Amino acid sequence: MILSYIIIYNDWTSGISDEQKEMLILHLLNHGLSHKEAEDYCNRNIEIADFFADNPTAGYTFVKGKMITYGRKTGKKANTSA
Repeated sequence: MILSYIIIYNDWTSGISDEQKEMLILHLLNHGLSHKEAEDYCNRNIEIADFFADNPTAGYTFVKGKMITYGRKTGKKANTSA
C-alpha cells in the first residue's frame, strides 16, 4: 500500500505512450534540461516503475539531502609565485 503511494508521489509511471513521453520531454526542455537529459530522466523513471511493477516486494530507501548548486571556496590561496 505504501509503495503504491511512493510510486505515485515520485511519478514513476510505467507504460506511458510515446506521445506522453514526448510531452514530458518538451516540458523538461522548457525548464532548462537538454534533450538528452530529459530523455534520460524519462527512461530512468520508466525503468524504476517497471522494476517496482515486476518486484512488488522490493525494498526502497530514501535519503534526504541538500544539493549545493553554487558557492565559493574559502581558505588560503596557493602560493603561485616561485
